[in-house]
Amino acid sequence: MDGQERRHLEVLVIDDDTELSSAVKIALELEGYRVATTSSGVEGVEMAAMSPPDIIILDVEMPVMGGPETLTELRRNPLLDETMVIFLTGKVDIEAMEGTFEGWAQGYLLKPFGNIELLNKIDELMGKEA
Repeated sequence: MDGQERRHLEVLVIDDDTELSSAVKIALELEGYRVATTSSGVEGVEMAAMSPPDIIILDVEMPVMGGPETLTELRRNPLLDETMVIFLTGKVDIEAMEGTFEGWAQGYLLKPFGNIELLNKIDELMGKEA
C-alpha cells in the first residue's frame, strides 16, 4: 500500500496510555494516515459512531471499559461492522489472545511493538481487504 492509498484511510487509536497513542499517531501520520486518538473506550465508541474509521487500534486493558467491551459496543453499530480492528495487548498468552479476538478483531500486536511492525500489520490486513 502506498502513501496515496493511505491518505484516504482513517484510523482511530483507543488506548489509555497517552504516550503510546501519541507515538502511534505520529508514526501513522508520517505514513499518510489520518489519525484520531482517545484514552477511553466510551469516548472511542462515540467517536467511531460519529465518524466511522477504516481501522481501529484498540488497547485490551483499559479502565472503565476494556478493549473487549469496547469492541462489543463498536460491533453493535452496523456502520462499524466491517471496520478493521487491531488489538494491542501486553499479555503474552497467544492462544488465549487469539481465542478472544477470533471473529471480532482482525489482528493483534503484543506490546511493546515497533512502528514497522504496526505498519506491516495494517498493510497485511488492508491487503486482505483489497
